[in-house]
Amino acid sequence: MYDIQPRVLTVAEAAKYVGAKSVRQFRREVNRGIWPQPIARFSRPQRWSVLQLEKALGPVNDNADPEIVKLEQTLGMA
Repeated sequence: MYDIQPRVLTVAEAAKYVGAKSVRQFRREVNRGIWPQPIARFSRPQRWSVLQLEKALGPVNDNADPEIVKLEQTLGMA
């Protein structure tokens, strides 16, 4: 009936959303600062903001973070 898109994602959903090969890889990239921290770091289950992930995935341009550009190239997104 309604097409409701979630505003927060679990770690598995967030990993898939950004194209990580695994949750483990996604968590490593979060720790490196490539992806944002969960919205409530010490809550269980942890949840990631779709808006923050979208911002991190932003378009590749001259002002883009080199780590994100490298990741997008590795993932075949750029």
